[in-house]
Amino acid sequence: MSAAHDKQKQRVRKGKALNQKPTLKSSGLTDSKKTSHENPDHTVVLSRLKKIKGQIDGIEKMIHERRYCVDILTQLKASSSALRSVEGVILKRHLRGCVQDALMLKDQDQIEIKIEEMVNLSVRS
Repeated sequence: MSAAHDKQKQRVRKGKALNQKPTLKSSGLTDSKKTSHENPDHTVVLSRLKKIKGQIDGIEKMIHERRYCVDILTQLKASSSALRSVEGVILKRHLRGCVQDALMLKDQDQIEIKIEEMVNLSVRS
């Protein structure tokens, strides 16, 4: 048998078929280091997150004080909206940084990983 045939048998035996598309799990990349590029700086959203944390603390206080339900719900809606806004900022940075880098490098493995990440994010929401 040839060396290439032996290598193919080993891949199939390990569950890595040759036509299998790479995934986060099969790529061997960990959550903390998915790509070789530098992750974007998200410190610009820290002030927003501190405000949201203050809103959450306020909601907790409202609950302890047994405030009117609609007032609490109004504050919960505002906090949720603020979090979605932060999510949007980080998503844009991810698309313009991480995803764009993978596309520009034409790295098919990284492109497939980025697609899978985005699909998984959209399915979770």
